[in-house]
Amino acid sequence: MDDLYSLAGVIDMRARLAGLVRALATERGIRLYPERPVFDFAVSLPAPGVPWRLMLHSPLGRSATVVLSSEHLEDFRAGWRSPVISRIGKALDTLTAS
Repeated sequence: MDDLYSLAGVIDMRARLAGLVRALATERGIRLYPERPVFDFAVSLPAPGVPWRLMLHSPLGRSATVVLSSEHLEDFRAGWRSPVISRIGKALDTLTAS
């Protein structure tokens, strides 16, 4: 878990999550504004063990928040089964729900 909260670990995970969001949004035909997720720790590193929150915004003003635990992020990074993909997918779906 420590590596996930190092500067290199945060940069890597942010890139992975941004790529996942971009791929899932494209797959669903959803545009985001801004085009990548907004993390709640934009200025400083998150504290070890603290869940990560990322916000997704549509050009129409809708938004959705995804909360990911460190355990889920570690599993995702390792390529194991993790709810990261489904939670981001559900959040994207709420941006288009009527």
